[in-house]
Amino acid sequence: MGVDTQQIGSSFSTMGLSGVIGRVKSVGGKLIIDSLKDDAEKKGLHIEIEWPTD
Repeated sequence: MGVDTQQIGSSFSTMGLSGVIGRVKSVGGKLIIDSLKDDAEKKGLHIEIEWPTD
């Protein structure tokens, strides 16, 4: 489990993570992706999305 976050792009052409990144950025939001790909004890993916409120 986990992904190489350096390999994720920003695109509107997909429904995957790169599509999410492009959509969040287009409305001025912030996306934080944290991956535990190489940790032997813990593995997983954490995604936070912050939307502008004004």
